[in-house]
Formats: sequence, C-alpha cells, structure tokens
Amino acid sequence: MNKTTHNSLLTVGLLIGTLVMSDQVSAGLVGDVVIDFEGDDATGTQMPAAVFPAFGQSYIEDGVVHTAIGFDTSPGNSLGVGSGGTSHLHGTTSGENRFSFLEPDSGGGLFQLADGMAFSAKSMDISALSLDLVGGGASTVTFRGYKDSALTDTVDLSIDKNVGSSLDFGDTFNSVYLLEYFFDASGRGNDPSTNAAFSNLKIGLDNVVLGAPVINNPEPPPSNVPVPAAVWFFVSAIGGLGFMRKKKLT
Repeated sequence: MNKTTHNSLLTVGLLIGTLVMSDQVSAGLVGDVVIDFEGDDATGTQMPAAVFPAFGQSYIEDGVVHTAIGFDTSPGNSLGVGSGGTSHLHGTTSGENRFSFLEPDSGGGLFQLADGMAFSAKSMDISALSLDLVGGGASTVTFRGYKDSALTDTVDLSIDKNVGSSLDFGDTFNSVYLLEYFFDASGRGNDPSTNAAFSNLKIGLDNVVLGAPVINNPEPPPSNVPVPAAVWFFVSAIGGLGFMRKKKLT
C-alpha cells in the first residue's frame, strides 16, 4: 500500500466515522431567517397578490411555506380547503415594502417549513391591525403553534388591538411544527366576513423571524454515557489502517 492510497483510505474512514457518529446532517433551520415576503425561493419575486390553498398555492421564502387556512378546515388538516375554496392571503405593498395581509375573506394564515421539521417562531412586525366587529365590540387574533408532527398538541397566544408595531413571542413557540393565525370573530378556518366588513377586520404581517427549535428544560444526560457501537467500529477501522501501513513498512 503506497502513501497516497493510505492517506485516501484514512480520509474516507474519517468521513464515514464523522457521518455515522453525527447521524447525518439534520434538516430544518440552523439559524434565524427573516421572512419579508420579498423573494420567493423559486422565482425570486415578491409574494403574489393572492395565495389560494385551494389551488395548491403557497409562498416559500428561505424554506418557509406561507399560505392560507381553508374555510371550514378541521384541526390537524391545515392545508385542506373544506367547503370554501376562496380562502386566501394577500401580498400587499405599502410604499416599497411587501407584507402579508389577512382580511375577512380568509380562514387564517400559516407558516411551516418545507421539509416538515420543527422550528421556533420568535417575533414579527404588525404592519396593520384592526379588529373592530360590525355592530360594535372587537375580535382578537389567535396564533396557534402545533407542538408535535402529528398536529395534535397545540399552544395558543392571542393579541388584541393594543399590540404595538412588533410582536415578540417569547418562549411560547420555541419548538413547533406549524404556526397558524386567525381571527377569533368566527374561529379557526371559518369565514369571519359575517362578523366584520373588509374595512375593519384585518392584520398585516412583516419581517417574521423564525429559527431553530429550542427545547425547554432538557433532561440532563446520564452519568455514565455508553460508547456507541459506531465509535468502536470507527476506531477499529483507523487501527486497521495503521496496522496495514506498519506491515508494509516492515
């Protein structure tokens, strides 16, 4: 075995060992991304004027899917359209700045990763907010995070018109698989237009900050951590290469 072959085998062994011990590279977000609705992954263009989930439409930026909740959609089936195919989100521009706009002609909006992995929802700017109901009174906007991949375990956060220009989620959505938002005027996935006119029930979102999932209060590691079999295999492989080189030299 010449020196070049030996070095090549050693490099391959190190690569295989590293991949085995790291269990490959995980998908999902490894750092923060800011969704500003200015550049779709496929086209590089702004969020379109309307996104209809009934037609399989969505806006994808930095691997984050943004689309509407269909009318009459049952929980855990957020991309379904139920009996109302007209539910949609608006891409709206104020000056030169694009944002996502939810009005009473939609059952709500949602964010999830294109690869289906968990993420943390950190903050967003509220570019427009009006929650006045027809006939008086006010609605709220509920943000709902799904904490498991089966979309059965949820956590909610509601806001009213006292919110400022930005919204910090804190630890509420540290690790979720899907984040939804909808008007409480009639509930998730339902058409709220009977409770509000188009001029007085709306919310605009911009600069939505998402990041890697954060696990609260992780369990401490065991005191005696067993060495995985893959590590012994890796060490044995390296040792075997060294033995073959020594035998060649003698």
